[in-house]
This record gives sequence, C-alpha cells and structure tokens, in this order.
Amino acid sequence: MIRIFVIVCMSFAALHASDTGCYCVHGLDRCLFPSSGTDEFELSILNTFTISYASMVLGMDDADDAILFVDNNDSGEKLFVADPQDMSYAGEFDLPWTNADPFGVCYFGGVPYVNDSSDSGIRYGFDFTSIFTNPFGADGRGMDSDGTNLWEVSGGSASDGEVGRFNSGGSGFQSWDLPGITSQISGMTLYPIPGSTGIAVTTYDTGATYHYVWLYEFTGSQCVLLGTAELPSCIVSTGLAYSDYTGTWFSAFNDGAWRVIEFELEEVSFQQDTWGGIKSAF
Repeated sequence: MIRIFVIVCMSFAALHASDTGCYCVHGLDRCLFPSSGTDEFELSILNTFTISYASMVLGMDDADDAILFVDNNDSGEKLFVADPQDMSYAGEFDLPWTNADPFGVCYFGGVPYVNDSSDSGIRYGFDFTSIFTNPFGADGRGMDSDGTNLWEVSGGSASDGEVGRFNSGGSGFQSWDLPGITSQISGMTLYPIPGSTGIAVTTYDTGATYHYVWLYEFTGSQCVLLGTAELPSCIVSTGLAYSDYTGTWFSAFNDGAWRVIEFELEEVSFQQDTWGGIKSAF
C-alpha cells in the first residue's frame, strides 16, 4: 500500500468553516439533456459513502492509492486522507496557517498542495510551510496535476469559467476558457483521453435542480466541451477526482450529510442527426 498512508498518521488538530454547508434532497434518478454539438455521458453510481469523520468535503484529488480532500471547518482546517475502496478514514494533516480558507488540493511530486481563497496562496509540503502566490489569486478552486504541472480552475464567478496550468512554483501560467459553463466552478480533475488530456469540472449550482460533471478535451490550445453527466440533486457540488488506482471517479456533495459517490461514465451520443433518426422511427 501507499507511501502516503504511512506518513499520514501525524497530528490531530482542530478544523474553520466556510459558507459551503448545504442541505438538499438526495436523488439518484438520471435525466439526460442533449446539447447541440456535444455528446452526453451517463453516470453509473457504484458506491455512495457518507463521510462522518469530517465536517465537510471540499476539493479532492487522488494520491496513488488514496483520496485526499479538504475540510474547511471553524474549529480548525484539515486535509484528510481516505481509502478509495470505501472512503474510510486513513489519516489527516493540519492546515495550520492563520485565517485559513482552503478549498482545492492536488498531490504532486509526492506532497500535497492546497490553495486558499482568503490570502491567494498555495501551500505545500506535509507541514504546509512552503508557499507561492496562486496565479488565479483568491479565485482558485479545484486542482490536479499531470505529473509535470499543476492545474487549477477559477471559481471566482459564474461568467468566467477558466482552467489554468502552471509549474510547482506558480510560474509559467497559462489559462483557457471552459465554454458552456454558466455557474461558479468548484471541483476539477484531469482524466485520461488517449493521445490527449481530459479535463472535468463540477459547479456549485446553488439552488439548481440538476447538477453535472462537465467534460472537456484539451487540444493544446483550447478546451473543447465534449458533454455533461448528471450528478445527484443537491444545493451544491464540491470536489471531483478521477483515480488512476481504481479507474473510477469520485464526487462530493451535501444532501443533509456530506457524501462522496464513486461512479463510472459511459458516453451516450445525442447529436442532432441521432435525434432525427429517433424522430423518423415514430
């Protein structure tokens, strides 16, 4: 088993709440809404885990054979480590800086990186004493890495969906629009596309009836929207991670309790010519 599980049995400390607590009706019904020029993806839930050992589940990332997630609670912020087989507790790290307001996390070069929406810093290492300025400032949310660079989404507003890429010190920053999104971005993960890079994001969607994973292909110069997959209904959706270890996806939300679903995705094409064929069959 993994290296991070061993180092993780460190200190316990108290956790600072941000205003992300929410309550909603937990529903697993699927309803696909075709978008012109894109495909849709059907989400199949494999497991639903209730996270009782943390106050909230915000940004997520995979770390070899573990899942990391951020808990931003009034009594002290933490980075938790979970076993992806059942999302059970596997360890924790304090996020000890003053006035911390963490959200996103990624695992890069053998250490965790955590961003902060109050002081625009990205801290890293197991004691989080190393820091550099976040290229997205206080708007940075979900994070991931491709083994060479860090990736992050901007969650500053509902009208400027962006993903950025930069090195482990914050330099070399480039950013690209994420077309189609009209809600504030929360979670982000990279996922495998043969010969290319897949980018997936979630949005808070406060008050929305339906919640989605938005799937993109990064061509090297732009992000092309491939389609969406519907998530369980709730007031907000937060973290998102694709695990290379399990080959499955993980997404966090709150429906009166904080939960994480493990799921798979299947592409379901609903292009306009498909709709024409369906109509002509009746």
